[in-house]
Amino acid sequence: MLRTHHFTILSFITFVILILLSECNSYPFFNELTIRERPTKYYVQTRVDRHLNRMKQYYNTLKQLKNWRRDIDESNDDDDATLQDMSLPYNNLNYKR
Repeated sequence: MLRTHHFTILSFITFVILILLSECNSYPFFNELTIRERPTKYYVQTRVDRHLNRMKQYYNTLKQLKNWRRDIDESNDDDDATLQDMSLPYNNLNYKR
């Protein structure tokens, strides 16, 4: 009987200490403990500007790519025309073998 009584009291005291430690910000003694800051790369970035800037960047890139593709098509047409002009004299030659 005595052992269970001691065990109950010891369990209660342990429980109270654990509660105090878990609520450490509520007590001035534990409040002075330093809490390490998270490194910058792990910060959660929830700024709206970040998303707006990304969207603006995305649409600017799409505009540039659209123009880039058109430029390539136009340059291919120009190249095809010059290649045909260059090969025309050779196509007109009649090689007799």
